[in-house]
Amino acid sequence: MYHDFIQKLTLIVLENLENEDFGPDQLVHEMEVSHSTLHRRLKQYTNKNISQFIRDIRLKKASELLLNEDLTISEVAYKVGFGSATYFNKCFNEYFGCSPGEYRRIQQNKGKSEFTKVLKVLAYILPILIVSAIVFNLKKEAPEQPTNLLLFVSPAEFSGNPENEFIADWMDEVLINALSSIPGIIIYDEEIRENYVTNPGNTKKLVENSSDLYTISSVISEENGQILDEWRITKSDGAVIANGQAIIGENTARSAAQQITQDVANEFDIPLSEQTKQWLQNINPINRTAEKFYVQAIRILYGDKIQTNHNLYKTAELLLYRALNADSLFYQAYEELAFIHTNRNYWLNIHNTNFLDSTLYFANKAIEINGKSYKAHLARATYFYHQNEMQKALKELDAATDINQRYVYAYELKGRIYRYIDLAKCIENYHRAVQVSREIEPEMLRILSFHFSEAGFFEASKYYAEMAFELDNDSMLWHINLAGYENANRNHQKGTAHFLKAYAINPQNSNLLLLLGKAYSDAGQYEQSVRYYDEYINFLKQRNALNGLGVVHRPAYAYWQIGKKKEANYYFDLQIQNTLKDLDLKRPFHQFRLIDIAEVYAFRGDKENAYKYLQFIIDQPVCIPFWLYDIVKNDPQFDKLRDESQFIALEKRYSDRYEVEHQKVKNWISDNNIEFN
Repeated sequence: MYHDFIQKLTLIVLENLENEDFGPDQLVHEMEVSHSTLHRRLKQYTNKNISQFIRDIRLKKASELLLNEDLTISEVAYKVGFGSATYFNKCFNEYFGCSPGEYRRIQQNKGKSEFTKVLKVLAYILPILIVSAIVFNLKKEAPEQPTNLLLFVSPAEFSGNPENEFIADWMDEVLINALSSIPGIIIYDEEIRENYVTNPGNTKKLVENSSDLYTISSVISEENGQILDEWRITKSDGAVIANGQAIIGENTARSAAQQITQDVANEFDIPLSEQTKQWLQNINPINRTAEKFYVQAIRILYGDKIQTNHNLYKTAELLLYRALNADSLFYQAYEELAFIHTNRNYWLNIHNTNFLDSTLYFANKAIEINGKSYKAHLARATYFYHQNEMQKALKELDAATDINQRYVYAYELKGRIYRYIDLAKCIENYHRAVQVSREIEPEMLRILSFHFSEAGFFEASKYYAEMAFELDNDSMLWHINLAGYENANRNHQKGTAHFLKAYAINPQNSNLLLLLGKAYSDAGQYEQSVRYYDEYINFLKQRNALNGLGVVHRPAYAYWQIGKKKEANYYFDLQIQNTLKDLDLKRPFHQFRLIDIAEVYAFRGDKENAYKYLQFIIDQPVCIPFWLYDIVKNDPQFDKLRDESQFIALEKRYSDRYEVEHQKVKNWISDNNIEFN
C-alpha cells in the first residue's frame, strides 16, 4: 500500500512536471483526497509536506537532465516546472548542497573507469534503485553540506593587574569577530547563553543544525612580566578538547589573536578564508587606555540603567571621547558615538532639517579608519533611512552583510525599509534575521510576528510570538501579542483582558498605554480610556516628545467624548501640526502618518481634507498593511464619511491593495515551504 501510494503520487507529478502551476491543490485534486489527508499520509510515510514532495521530484528530474541532456541551467529549470531560474538555483543548492553547474561538473569529472564500473552495477540493480529512490524519500545523491559548528565565547577571566580586565574584553571582541568570519562556525557571546540557553529547551533549538555545542574560554594572567592568554575549548559535557597559550603585548596582541584563531580552526579542521586572514591582518594594536574608556562606555550603553536615565548617554559619550584622545584611530568609539547620536537625538530632533547629521559624521569617521566596520555601515544606513533615501540605505546594508553575513541588525533594517514597499520582502529579511540568529533572538521573533500580522497571517504571528515567549518568558510582551491576536479575530474583550495583564506587569510601557486607551475607546468606555491616555500624554511630556512622533489624536478623541473639548482640540491641532512637519521633511514613510490627520479632519467634518489625505496615501507606490486597512474600515473617527460613495470607493481600494500584499506573502510562504507548527 505504501509503495503503490508513493508511486502513484510520483507518476502524477512527473506527468505534470513542466507545468509550473502544478502544486499541492492540483495534486490533491488528482488523488481525489482531502488536503489534510494527503498532507498527513505524506508526513507519515516521507516526513515531507506536499510542496516539498513535489519540489524534490522536480529536483531529482533536474539532476538527471543536467547529466543526460545538452541543456542550459535555465532550460532545465523550465523543463522541471520552475518559472524562475534564480529560484531553481536556490532550491537545487539547498537540496544537493551545490549549484546545478557545480553538480554537473562534479559528476562529469568522475574517472571513466569508475564511471564504467558504476554503469555495470546500475545495469544490474537499476530496477531496485528506482523503487528505493521512491521508498526512501527520494534520497539526495550529492554530498551533504557540512553541519555548522556552534561556539560560545565565554567572557575572559583575568588576574593580576586590574588593567588586564580591558585586555580580556578586547580579546573577547577580537575572537568573536574573527571566528564569526569563518564559514561553518557560528559564534554566540555569553549574553546569549545567560539569557536564553539556560532556559529549558532552548539548547535544543541551537544544536538542531549543529554537530555539537562548544565553549571557548580564556584566562588573562601575568607571568615573568608577560601577559598570557590561556585558552581552552570545552564540549557541552565539560570535557576539554583543546587548549593553548598566547602572549599578549602592546605590539603582539594582533599575532596572539591570529594564533588563537588559527589554532581553533585547526582543531576543527576548518581552513581560514582569505576574508578571515585579511580581517586578522587589519586588527588594530591594543591601546589599554583607549580600551579602558571604551569598555566603561559600553557597559553604560548596554546596561539596564540607561533605559530609565537618558543622562547616562552623556556619560558614555564623554568616555568615548576620552578613548579617542588616547587613540585617534580607535574606530569602535566612532561606531558607538554614531549610535548614541541616533538613539539620543531621535525624539528630540525629529523635526530638524539637520536630523542625525552627527550620526553620519561619526559613521564616516569609523569607515575612514576601518573600511570593514559593518557597524558603521549600519549607522550610515540608519541615517539614510531617516532621510528617506532608501536606495542609499540598502546599499550600506549590503556592504554591512558582505562584511558580516550574520549581522542580524542589518537584515532587521532591510526588513524595516521594505515594510511599506513590499511586505513579502520585509518578512523575507526578518525571516533571514531569525535564521541567522538560530531562532534565539526574541526581539527578531516578535518583529517577524508583527509583520506576519500586518500581512494578515495571524496564526503565523502567534506562532513566532510564542517562540519568543519560550525564550525569554517576557509575560508582558506575550500578553500584548495575545491581545493583538484576539483583536485581529474580533475578540476585543479577550484582547483587552490581555492588555490589562500586561499593564499589571509593566505600567510604564508607552505603547501599552496607547493600546489600552484605544481598546477602551473602541468599546465606548471613554472614562476608562482617558485614564490610560492621561498616563500616555504624561509619558510624552516627560521626554519632551509631544512635538515628535507621539500619536495624540486618539487621546483627543476620547477627551472629546467625555466633554474635555478644550484638551481635545489642543491635541487634534497638535497632531495636524506634527504630521504636516513630517510631510514637509519627508521622513521615512511619512505618508502613513497622514492617516492620523485624515481621521482628525473626518471627525471634525472637514471632508475635503479627509478625502485629500486618504486619496494621497492610496495613490503612493506603497503597500497597505492590515492595520492601515483596518483603521479605514473600522475606526469611529471616520463614521461621518462611512456611508458616502466616495469613502466606500476608497475603502475598496484600501482593501484591494491589502489583498495584493496578503497574496504576495502567501506565495512567499508557499515557495519557501514555511510551516507554522
